[in-house]
Amino acid sequence: MDIRTGAVSGSKIRKKIYNDVIKHSCKLFNETTIISESLAKELKINRYHVVPLGGEPMVHKCEIENSLNELNFLYVGIFDGRNIDVVIHSFIKFYKEYSQRINTKLTIVGYSNNPNIALELKELININSEVAIKYVGRVPNKELKKFFADSNVGISYIPITPWFDIQPPTKTYEYIINGLVCIATNTSENRKVINSNNGIIINDDIESVYAGMCNIFNNRSSYRRHQVITESEKYSWKNIYESYIKNILNYESKIR
Repeated sequence: MDIRTGAVSGSKIRKKIYNDVIKHSCKLFNETTIISESLAKELKINRYHVVPLGGEPMVHKCEIENSLNELNFLYVGIFDGRNIDVVIHSFIKFYKEYSQRINTKLTIVGYSNNPNIALELKELININSEVAIKYVGRVPNKELKKFFADSNVGISYIPITPWFDIQPPTKTYEYIINGLVCIATNTSENRKVINSNNGIIINDDIESVYAGMCNIFNNRSSYRRHQVITESEKYSWKNIYESYIKNILNYESKIR
């Protein structure tokens, strides 16, 4: 059994039911793999192998500029329970104060299972039509390359909650493995990945996200996208297979 996520619903009852189902299901399998130590601890699973989250390199160094001559921000992910309006409000403030000093834009790729959430985000963007925000909507994973290539700063924004704190965010890995400098909220799992070479850690309110954007602007000369890719190669699925999955398969073959 492979566990890629715990419950992330805001409802305590739903979270408990979801996590209990996972925990009891593990008893039906000889082996369990899980995405992180912290999630295993939360689910109270004792026998497991960690197979961490990774990403697929889509952008090569020769396809991108090494420096941040512009600031093209990107958000990729689901909107449900993520409070993405905070990111939009932060960028509106950043754009109004910095767009005369540097070319900048925000691209939002994603979807919501609740159509009202998407409508509210579109309305917020339309009200601020003078700000360079592009709402793309849902995009198949195989078509994300052009967005990673056209952007240079990824926003890995998730609310700082107990349930998100133990969940490694997919978008964090996707950004850095494709050479995007990452603005990431201050969760335990993001802190394990983000460092001074590949991004910054922020809190989850409007002022903190805005300050993070300003920080990237002020220190843009210190970031090298090619270096971000090089240092993130260990998070590729190929490396995860070689470093984790192959060892697990060898272990299982021995105990059989």
